[in-house]
Amino acid sequence: MLKNNRFNMILALVAAIVLWAYVLGEINPSSSTVVRNVPINFINEEALEEEGLALLSSSATTVNISISGQRTAITRVDAGDFNVTVDLEALKKGENTVRVNVTGPSSVKIDRTSIEKVTVVVDEKISAEKDIDTIIKGDVPNDKEATVISVDRNKASVSGPKTLVDRVVKLVAYIDAEDMANEAKDFTVNMIPIDANGEKVEGLTLEGGSEVNITAIMFSKKTVQLHVPITNQDSGDIERDITIPNTVVIKGSEEDLSEVSRITCRGIDLRNVAISTSITLEPILPEGVEIVDSSDTLVMTVKVKEQISKTFDFSNEDIAFNGKDNNYNYKVSDVEVKVTVKGKESVIDGLTKEAFTLSVNVADLDAGKHMLDVKVICREDNLNIELSPAKVEVVIE
Repeated sequence: MLKNNRFNMILALVAAIVLWAYVLGEINPSSSTVVRNVPINFINEEALEEEGLALLSSSATTVNISISGQRTAITRVDAGDFNVTVDLEALKKGENTVRVNVTGPSSVKIDRTSIEKVTVVVDEKISAEKDIDTIIKGDVPNDKEATVISVDRNKASVSGPKTLVDRVVKLVAYIDAEDMANEAKDFTVNMIPIDANGEKVEGLTLEGGSEVNITAIMFSKKTVQLHVPITNQDSGDIERDITIPNTVVIKGSEEDLSEVSRITCRGIDLRNVAISTSITLEPILPEGVEIVDSSDTLVMTVKVKEQISKTFDFSNEDIAFNGKDNNYNYKVSDVEVKVTVKGKESVIDGLTKEAFTLSVNVADLDAGKHMLDVKVICREDNLNIELSPAKVEVVIE
């Protein structure tokens, strides 16, 4: 009886061992898989910084890891269970080939990795100040204008590999138009380094933090008349054509804008303007009212017209005598007198020969031949007049 019990116990133990082996072999068999896109951690960057260097790029930033083991163990692991590192200590400026180190959970076996080495590019580390530009994104209604009132700083320092820092043209802080209101509102916004193509430059650090504080408001807009007092437009012998905007678009609160129908600029004296030019207008704005950004610089153009000349022909018979003595006869010898006038185009174009009077002064002259100055009188002022000849022969009998 005792022997039978012992036999049964041994038989049960053998059966249990066989069942356990079956479970291991059939229910939880060995398996293999690939864990993809496991990120590479670059360690000891501070060692590079101590040498004035920084990591610029790597030929790879993730690896695929082939593993094997029991199915239950394999199904429980993911990318976060592996530690993939590349040690940057003692690297030099330029390209460096560095081994990839991989460790993982003890429950699985690491068979291989997709890459064993990476090419790491190390660059000089620099810092540089860049301008901050606030950009309103989203749709702004036509009768509104998004306006930045203040920014707590105009520049920020960017640090990192020289190649990347040099690519940055400015730092952009975006504000969504939908978040703005008709009252001033404060925003805390992250700055983004961008290049000349408007693309974000990754891998940089913003010293002092990436946030900037901005106050902005959504103003209303209104188009009003623009008045510019002008004096001495045609002073002297200069003729000037001017071009001035008739209207200007202003912005402000609805209440402030309701009181404004016209904007007057500071007066402009053109007395000393002798060449064509552009003059910036200075609008006198009520409190709470501004010029919209698109009209931020109001300009008047001044075109100075060159003087033109015109020549008229006169004969000896067109010359009158002043101071005649009735006891004598007076005659101008045959001659053609050319009168050339120079002045403003608007005046010269309208002149005719009848506008001129030519004369000689014969007072107190005796009989004989005399060379006398020809005097010209024109009904228009401010003209330069030249005569050819300036003297004529007068015969007194």
